[in-house]
Amino acid sequence: MAKVLGFILNDSKINGQIKALSTASYAVKKIASIVKRSRKSVSKSQYIARSRMKKCSQLTQAHKDKTLHCIRYSMKCDWEKMIFSDEKKFNLDGPDRCYS
Repeated sequence: MAKVLGFILNDSKINGQIKALSTASYAVKKIASIVKRSRKSVSKSQYIARSRMKKCSQLTQAHKDKTLHCIRYSMKCDWEKMIFSDEKKFNLDGPDRCYS
């Protein structure tokens, strides 16, 4: 029996929770912290399968050219006319949840 977030869970409920979390693509470390078990015991579960992360494709020459074009465009911009603010957020159309 284990106590998770104030609820007492038996092993079958914990295994069900591990199964649900493993299908949601959580890491073993995250699952172990949620169900309050060690990583070793979680990784021994029948629902956890080790798999390599997918490799992302490398940047093509078209991507590089597009990035370079964007950078060159921003270099031509007249930065004296730009307005910078140190505010976290501002709305041009009024306060939040006020629609016109």
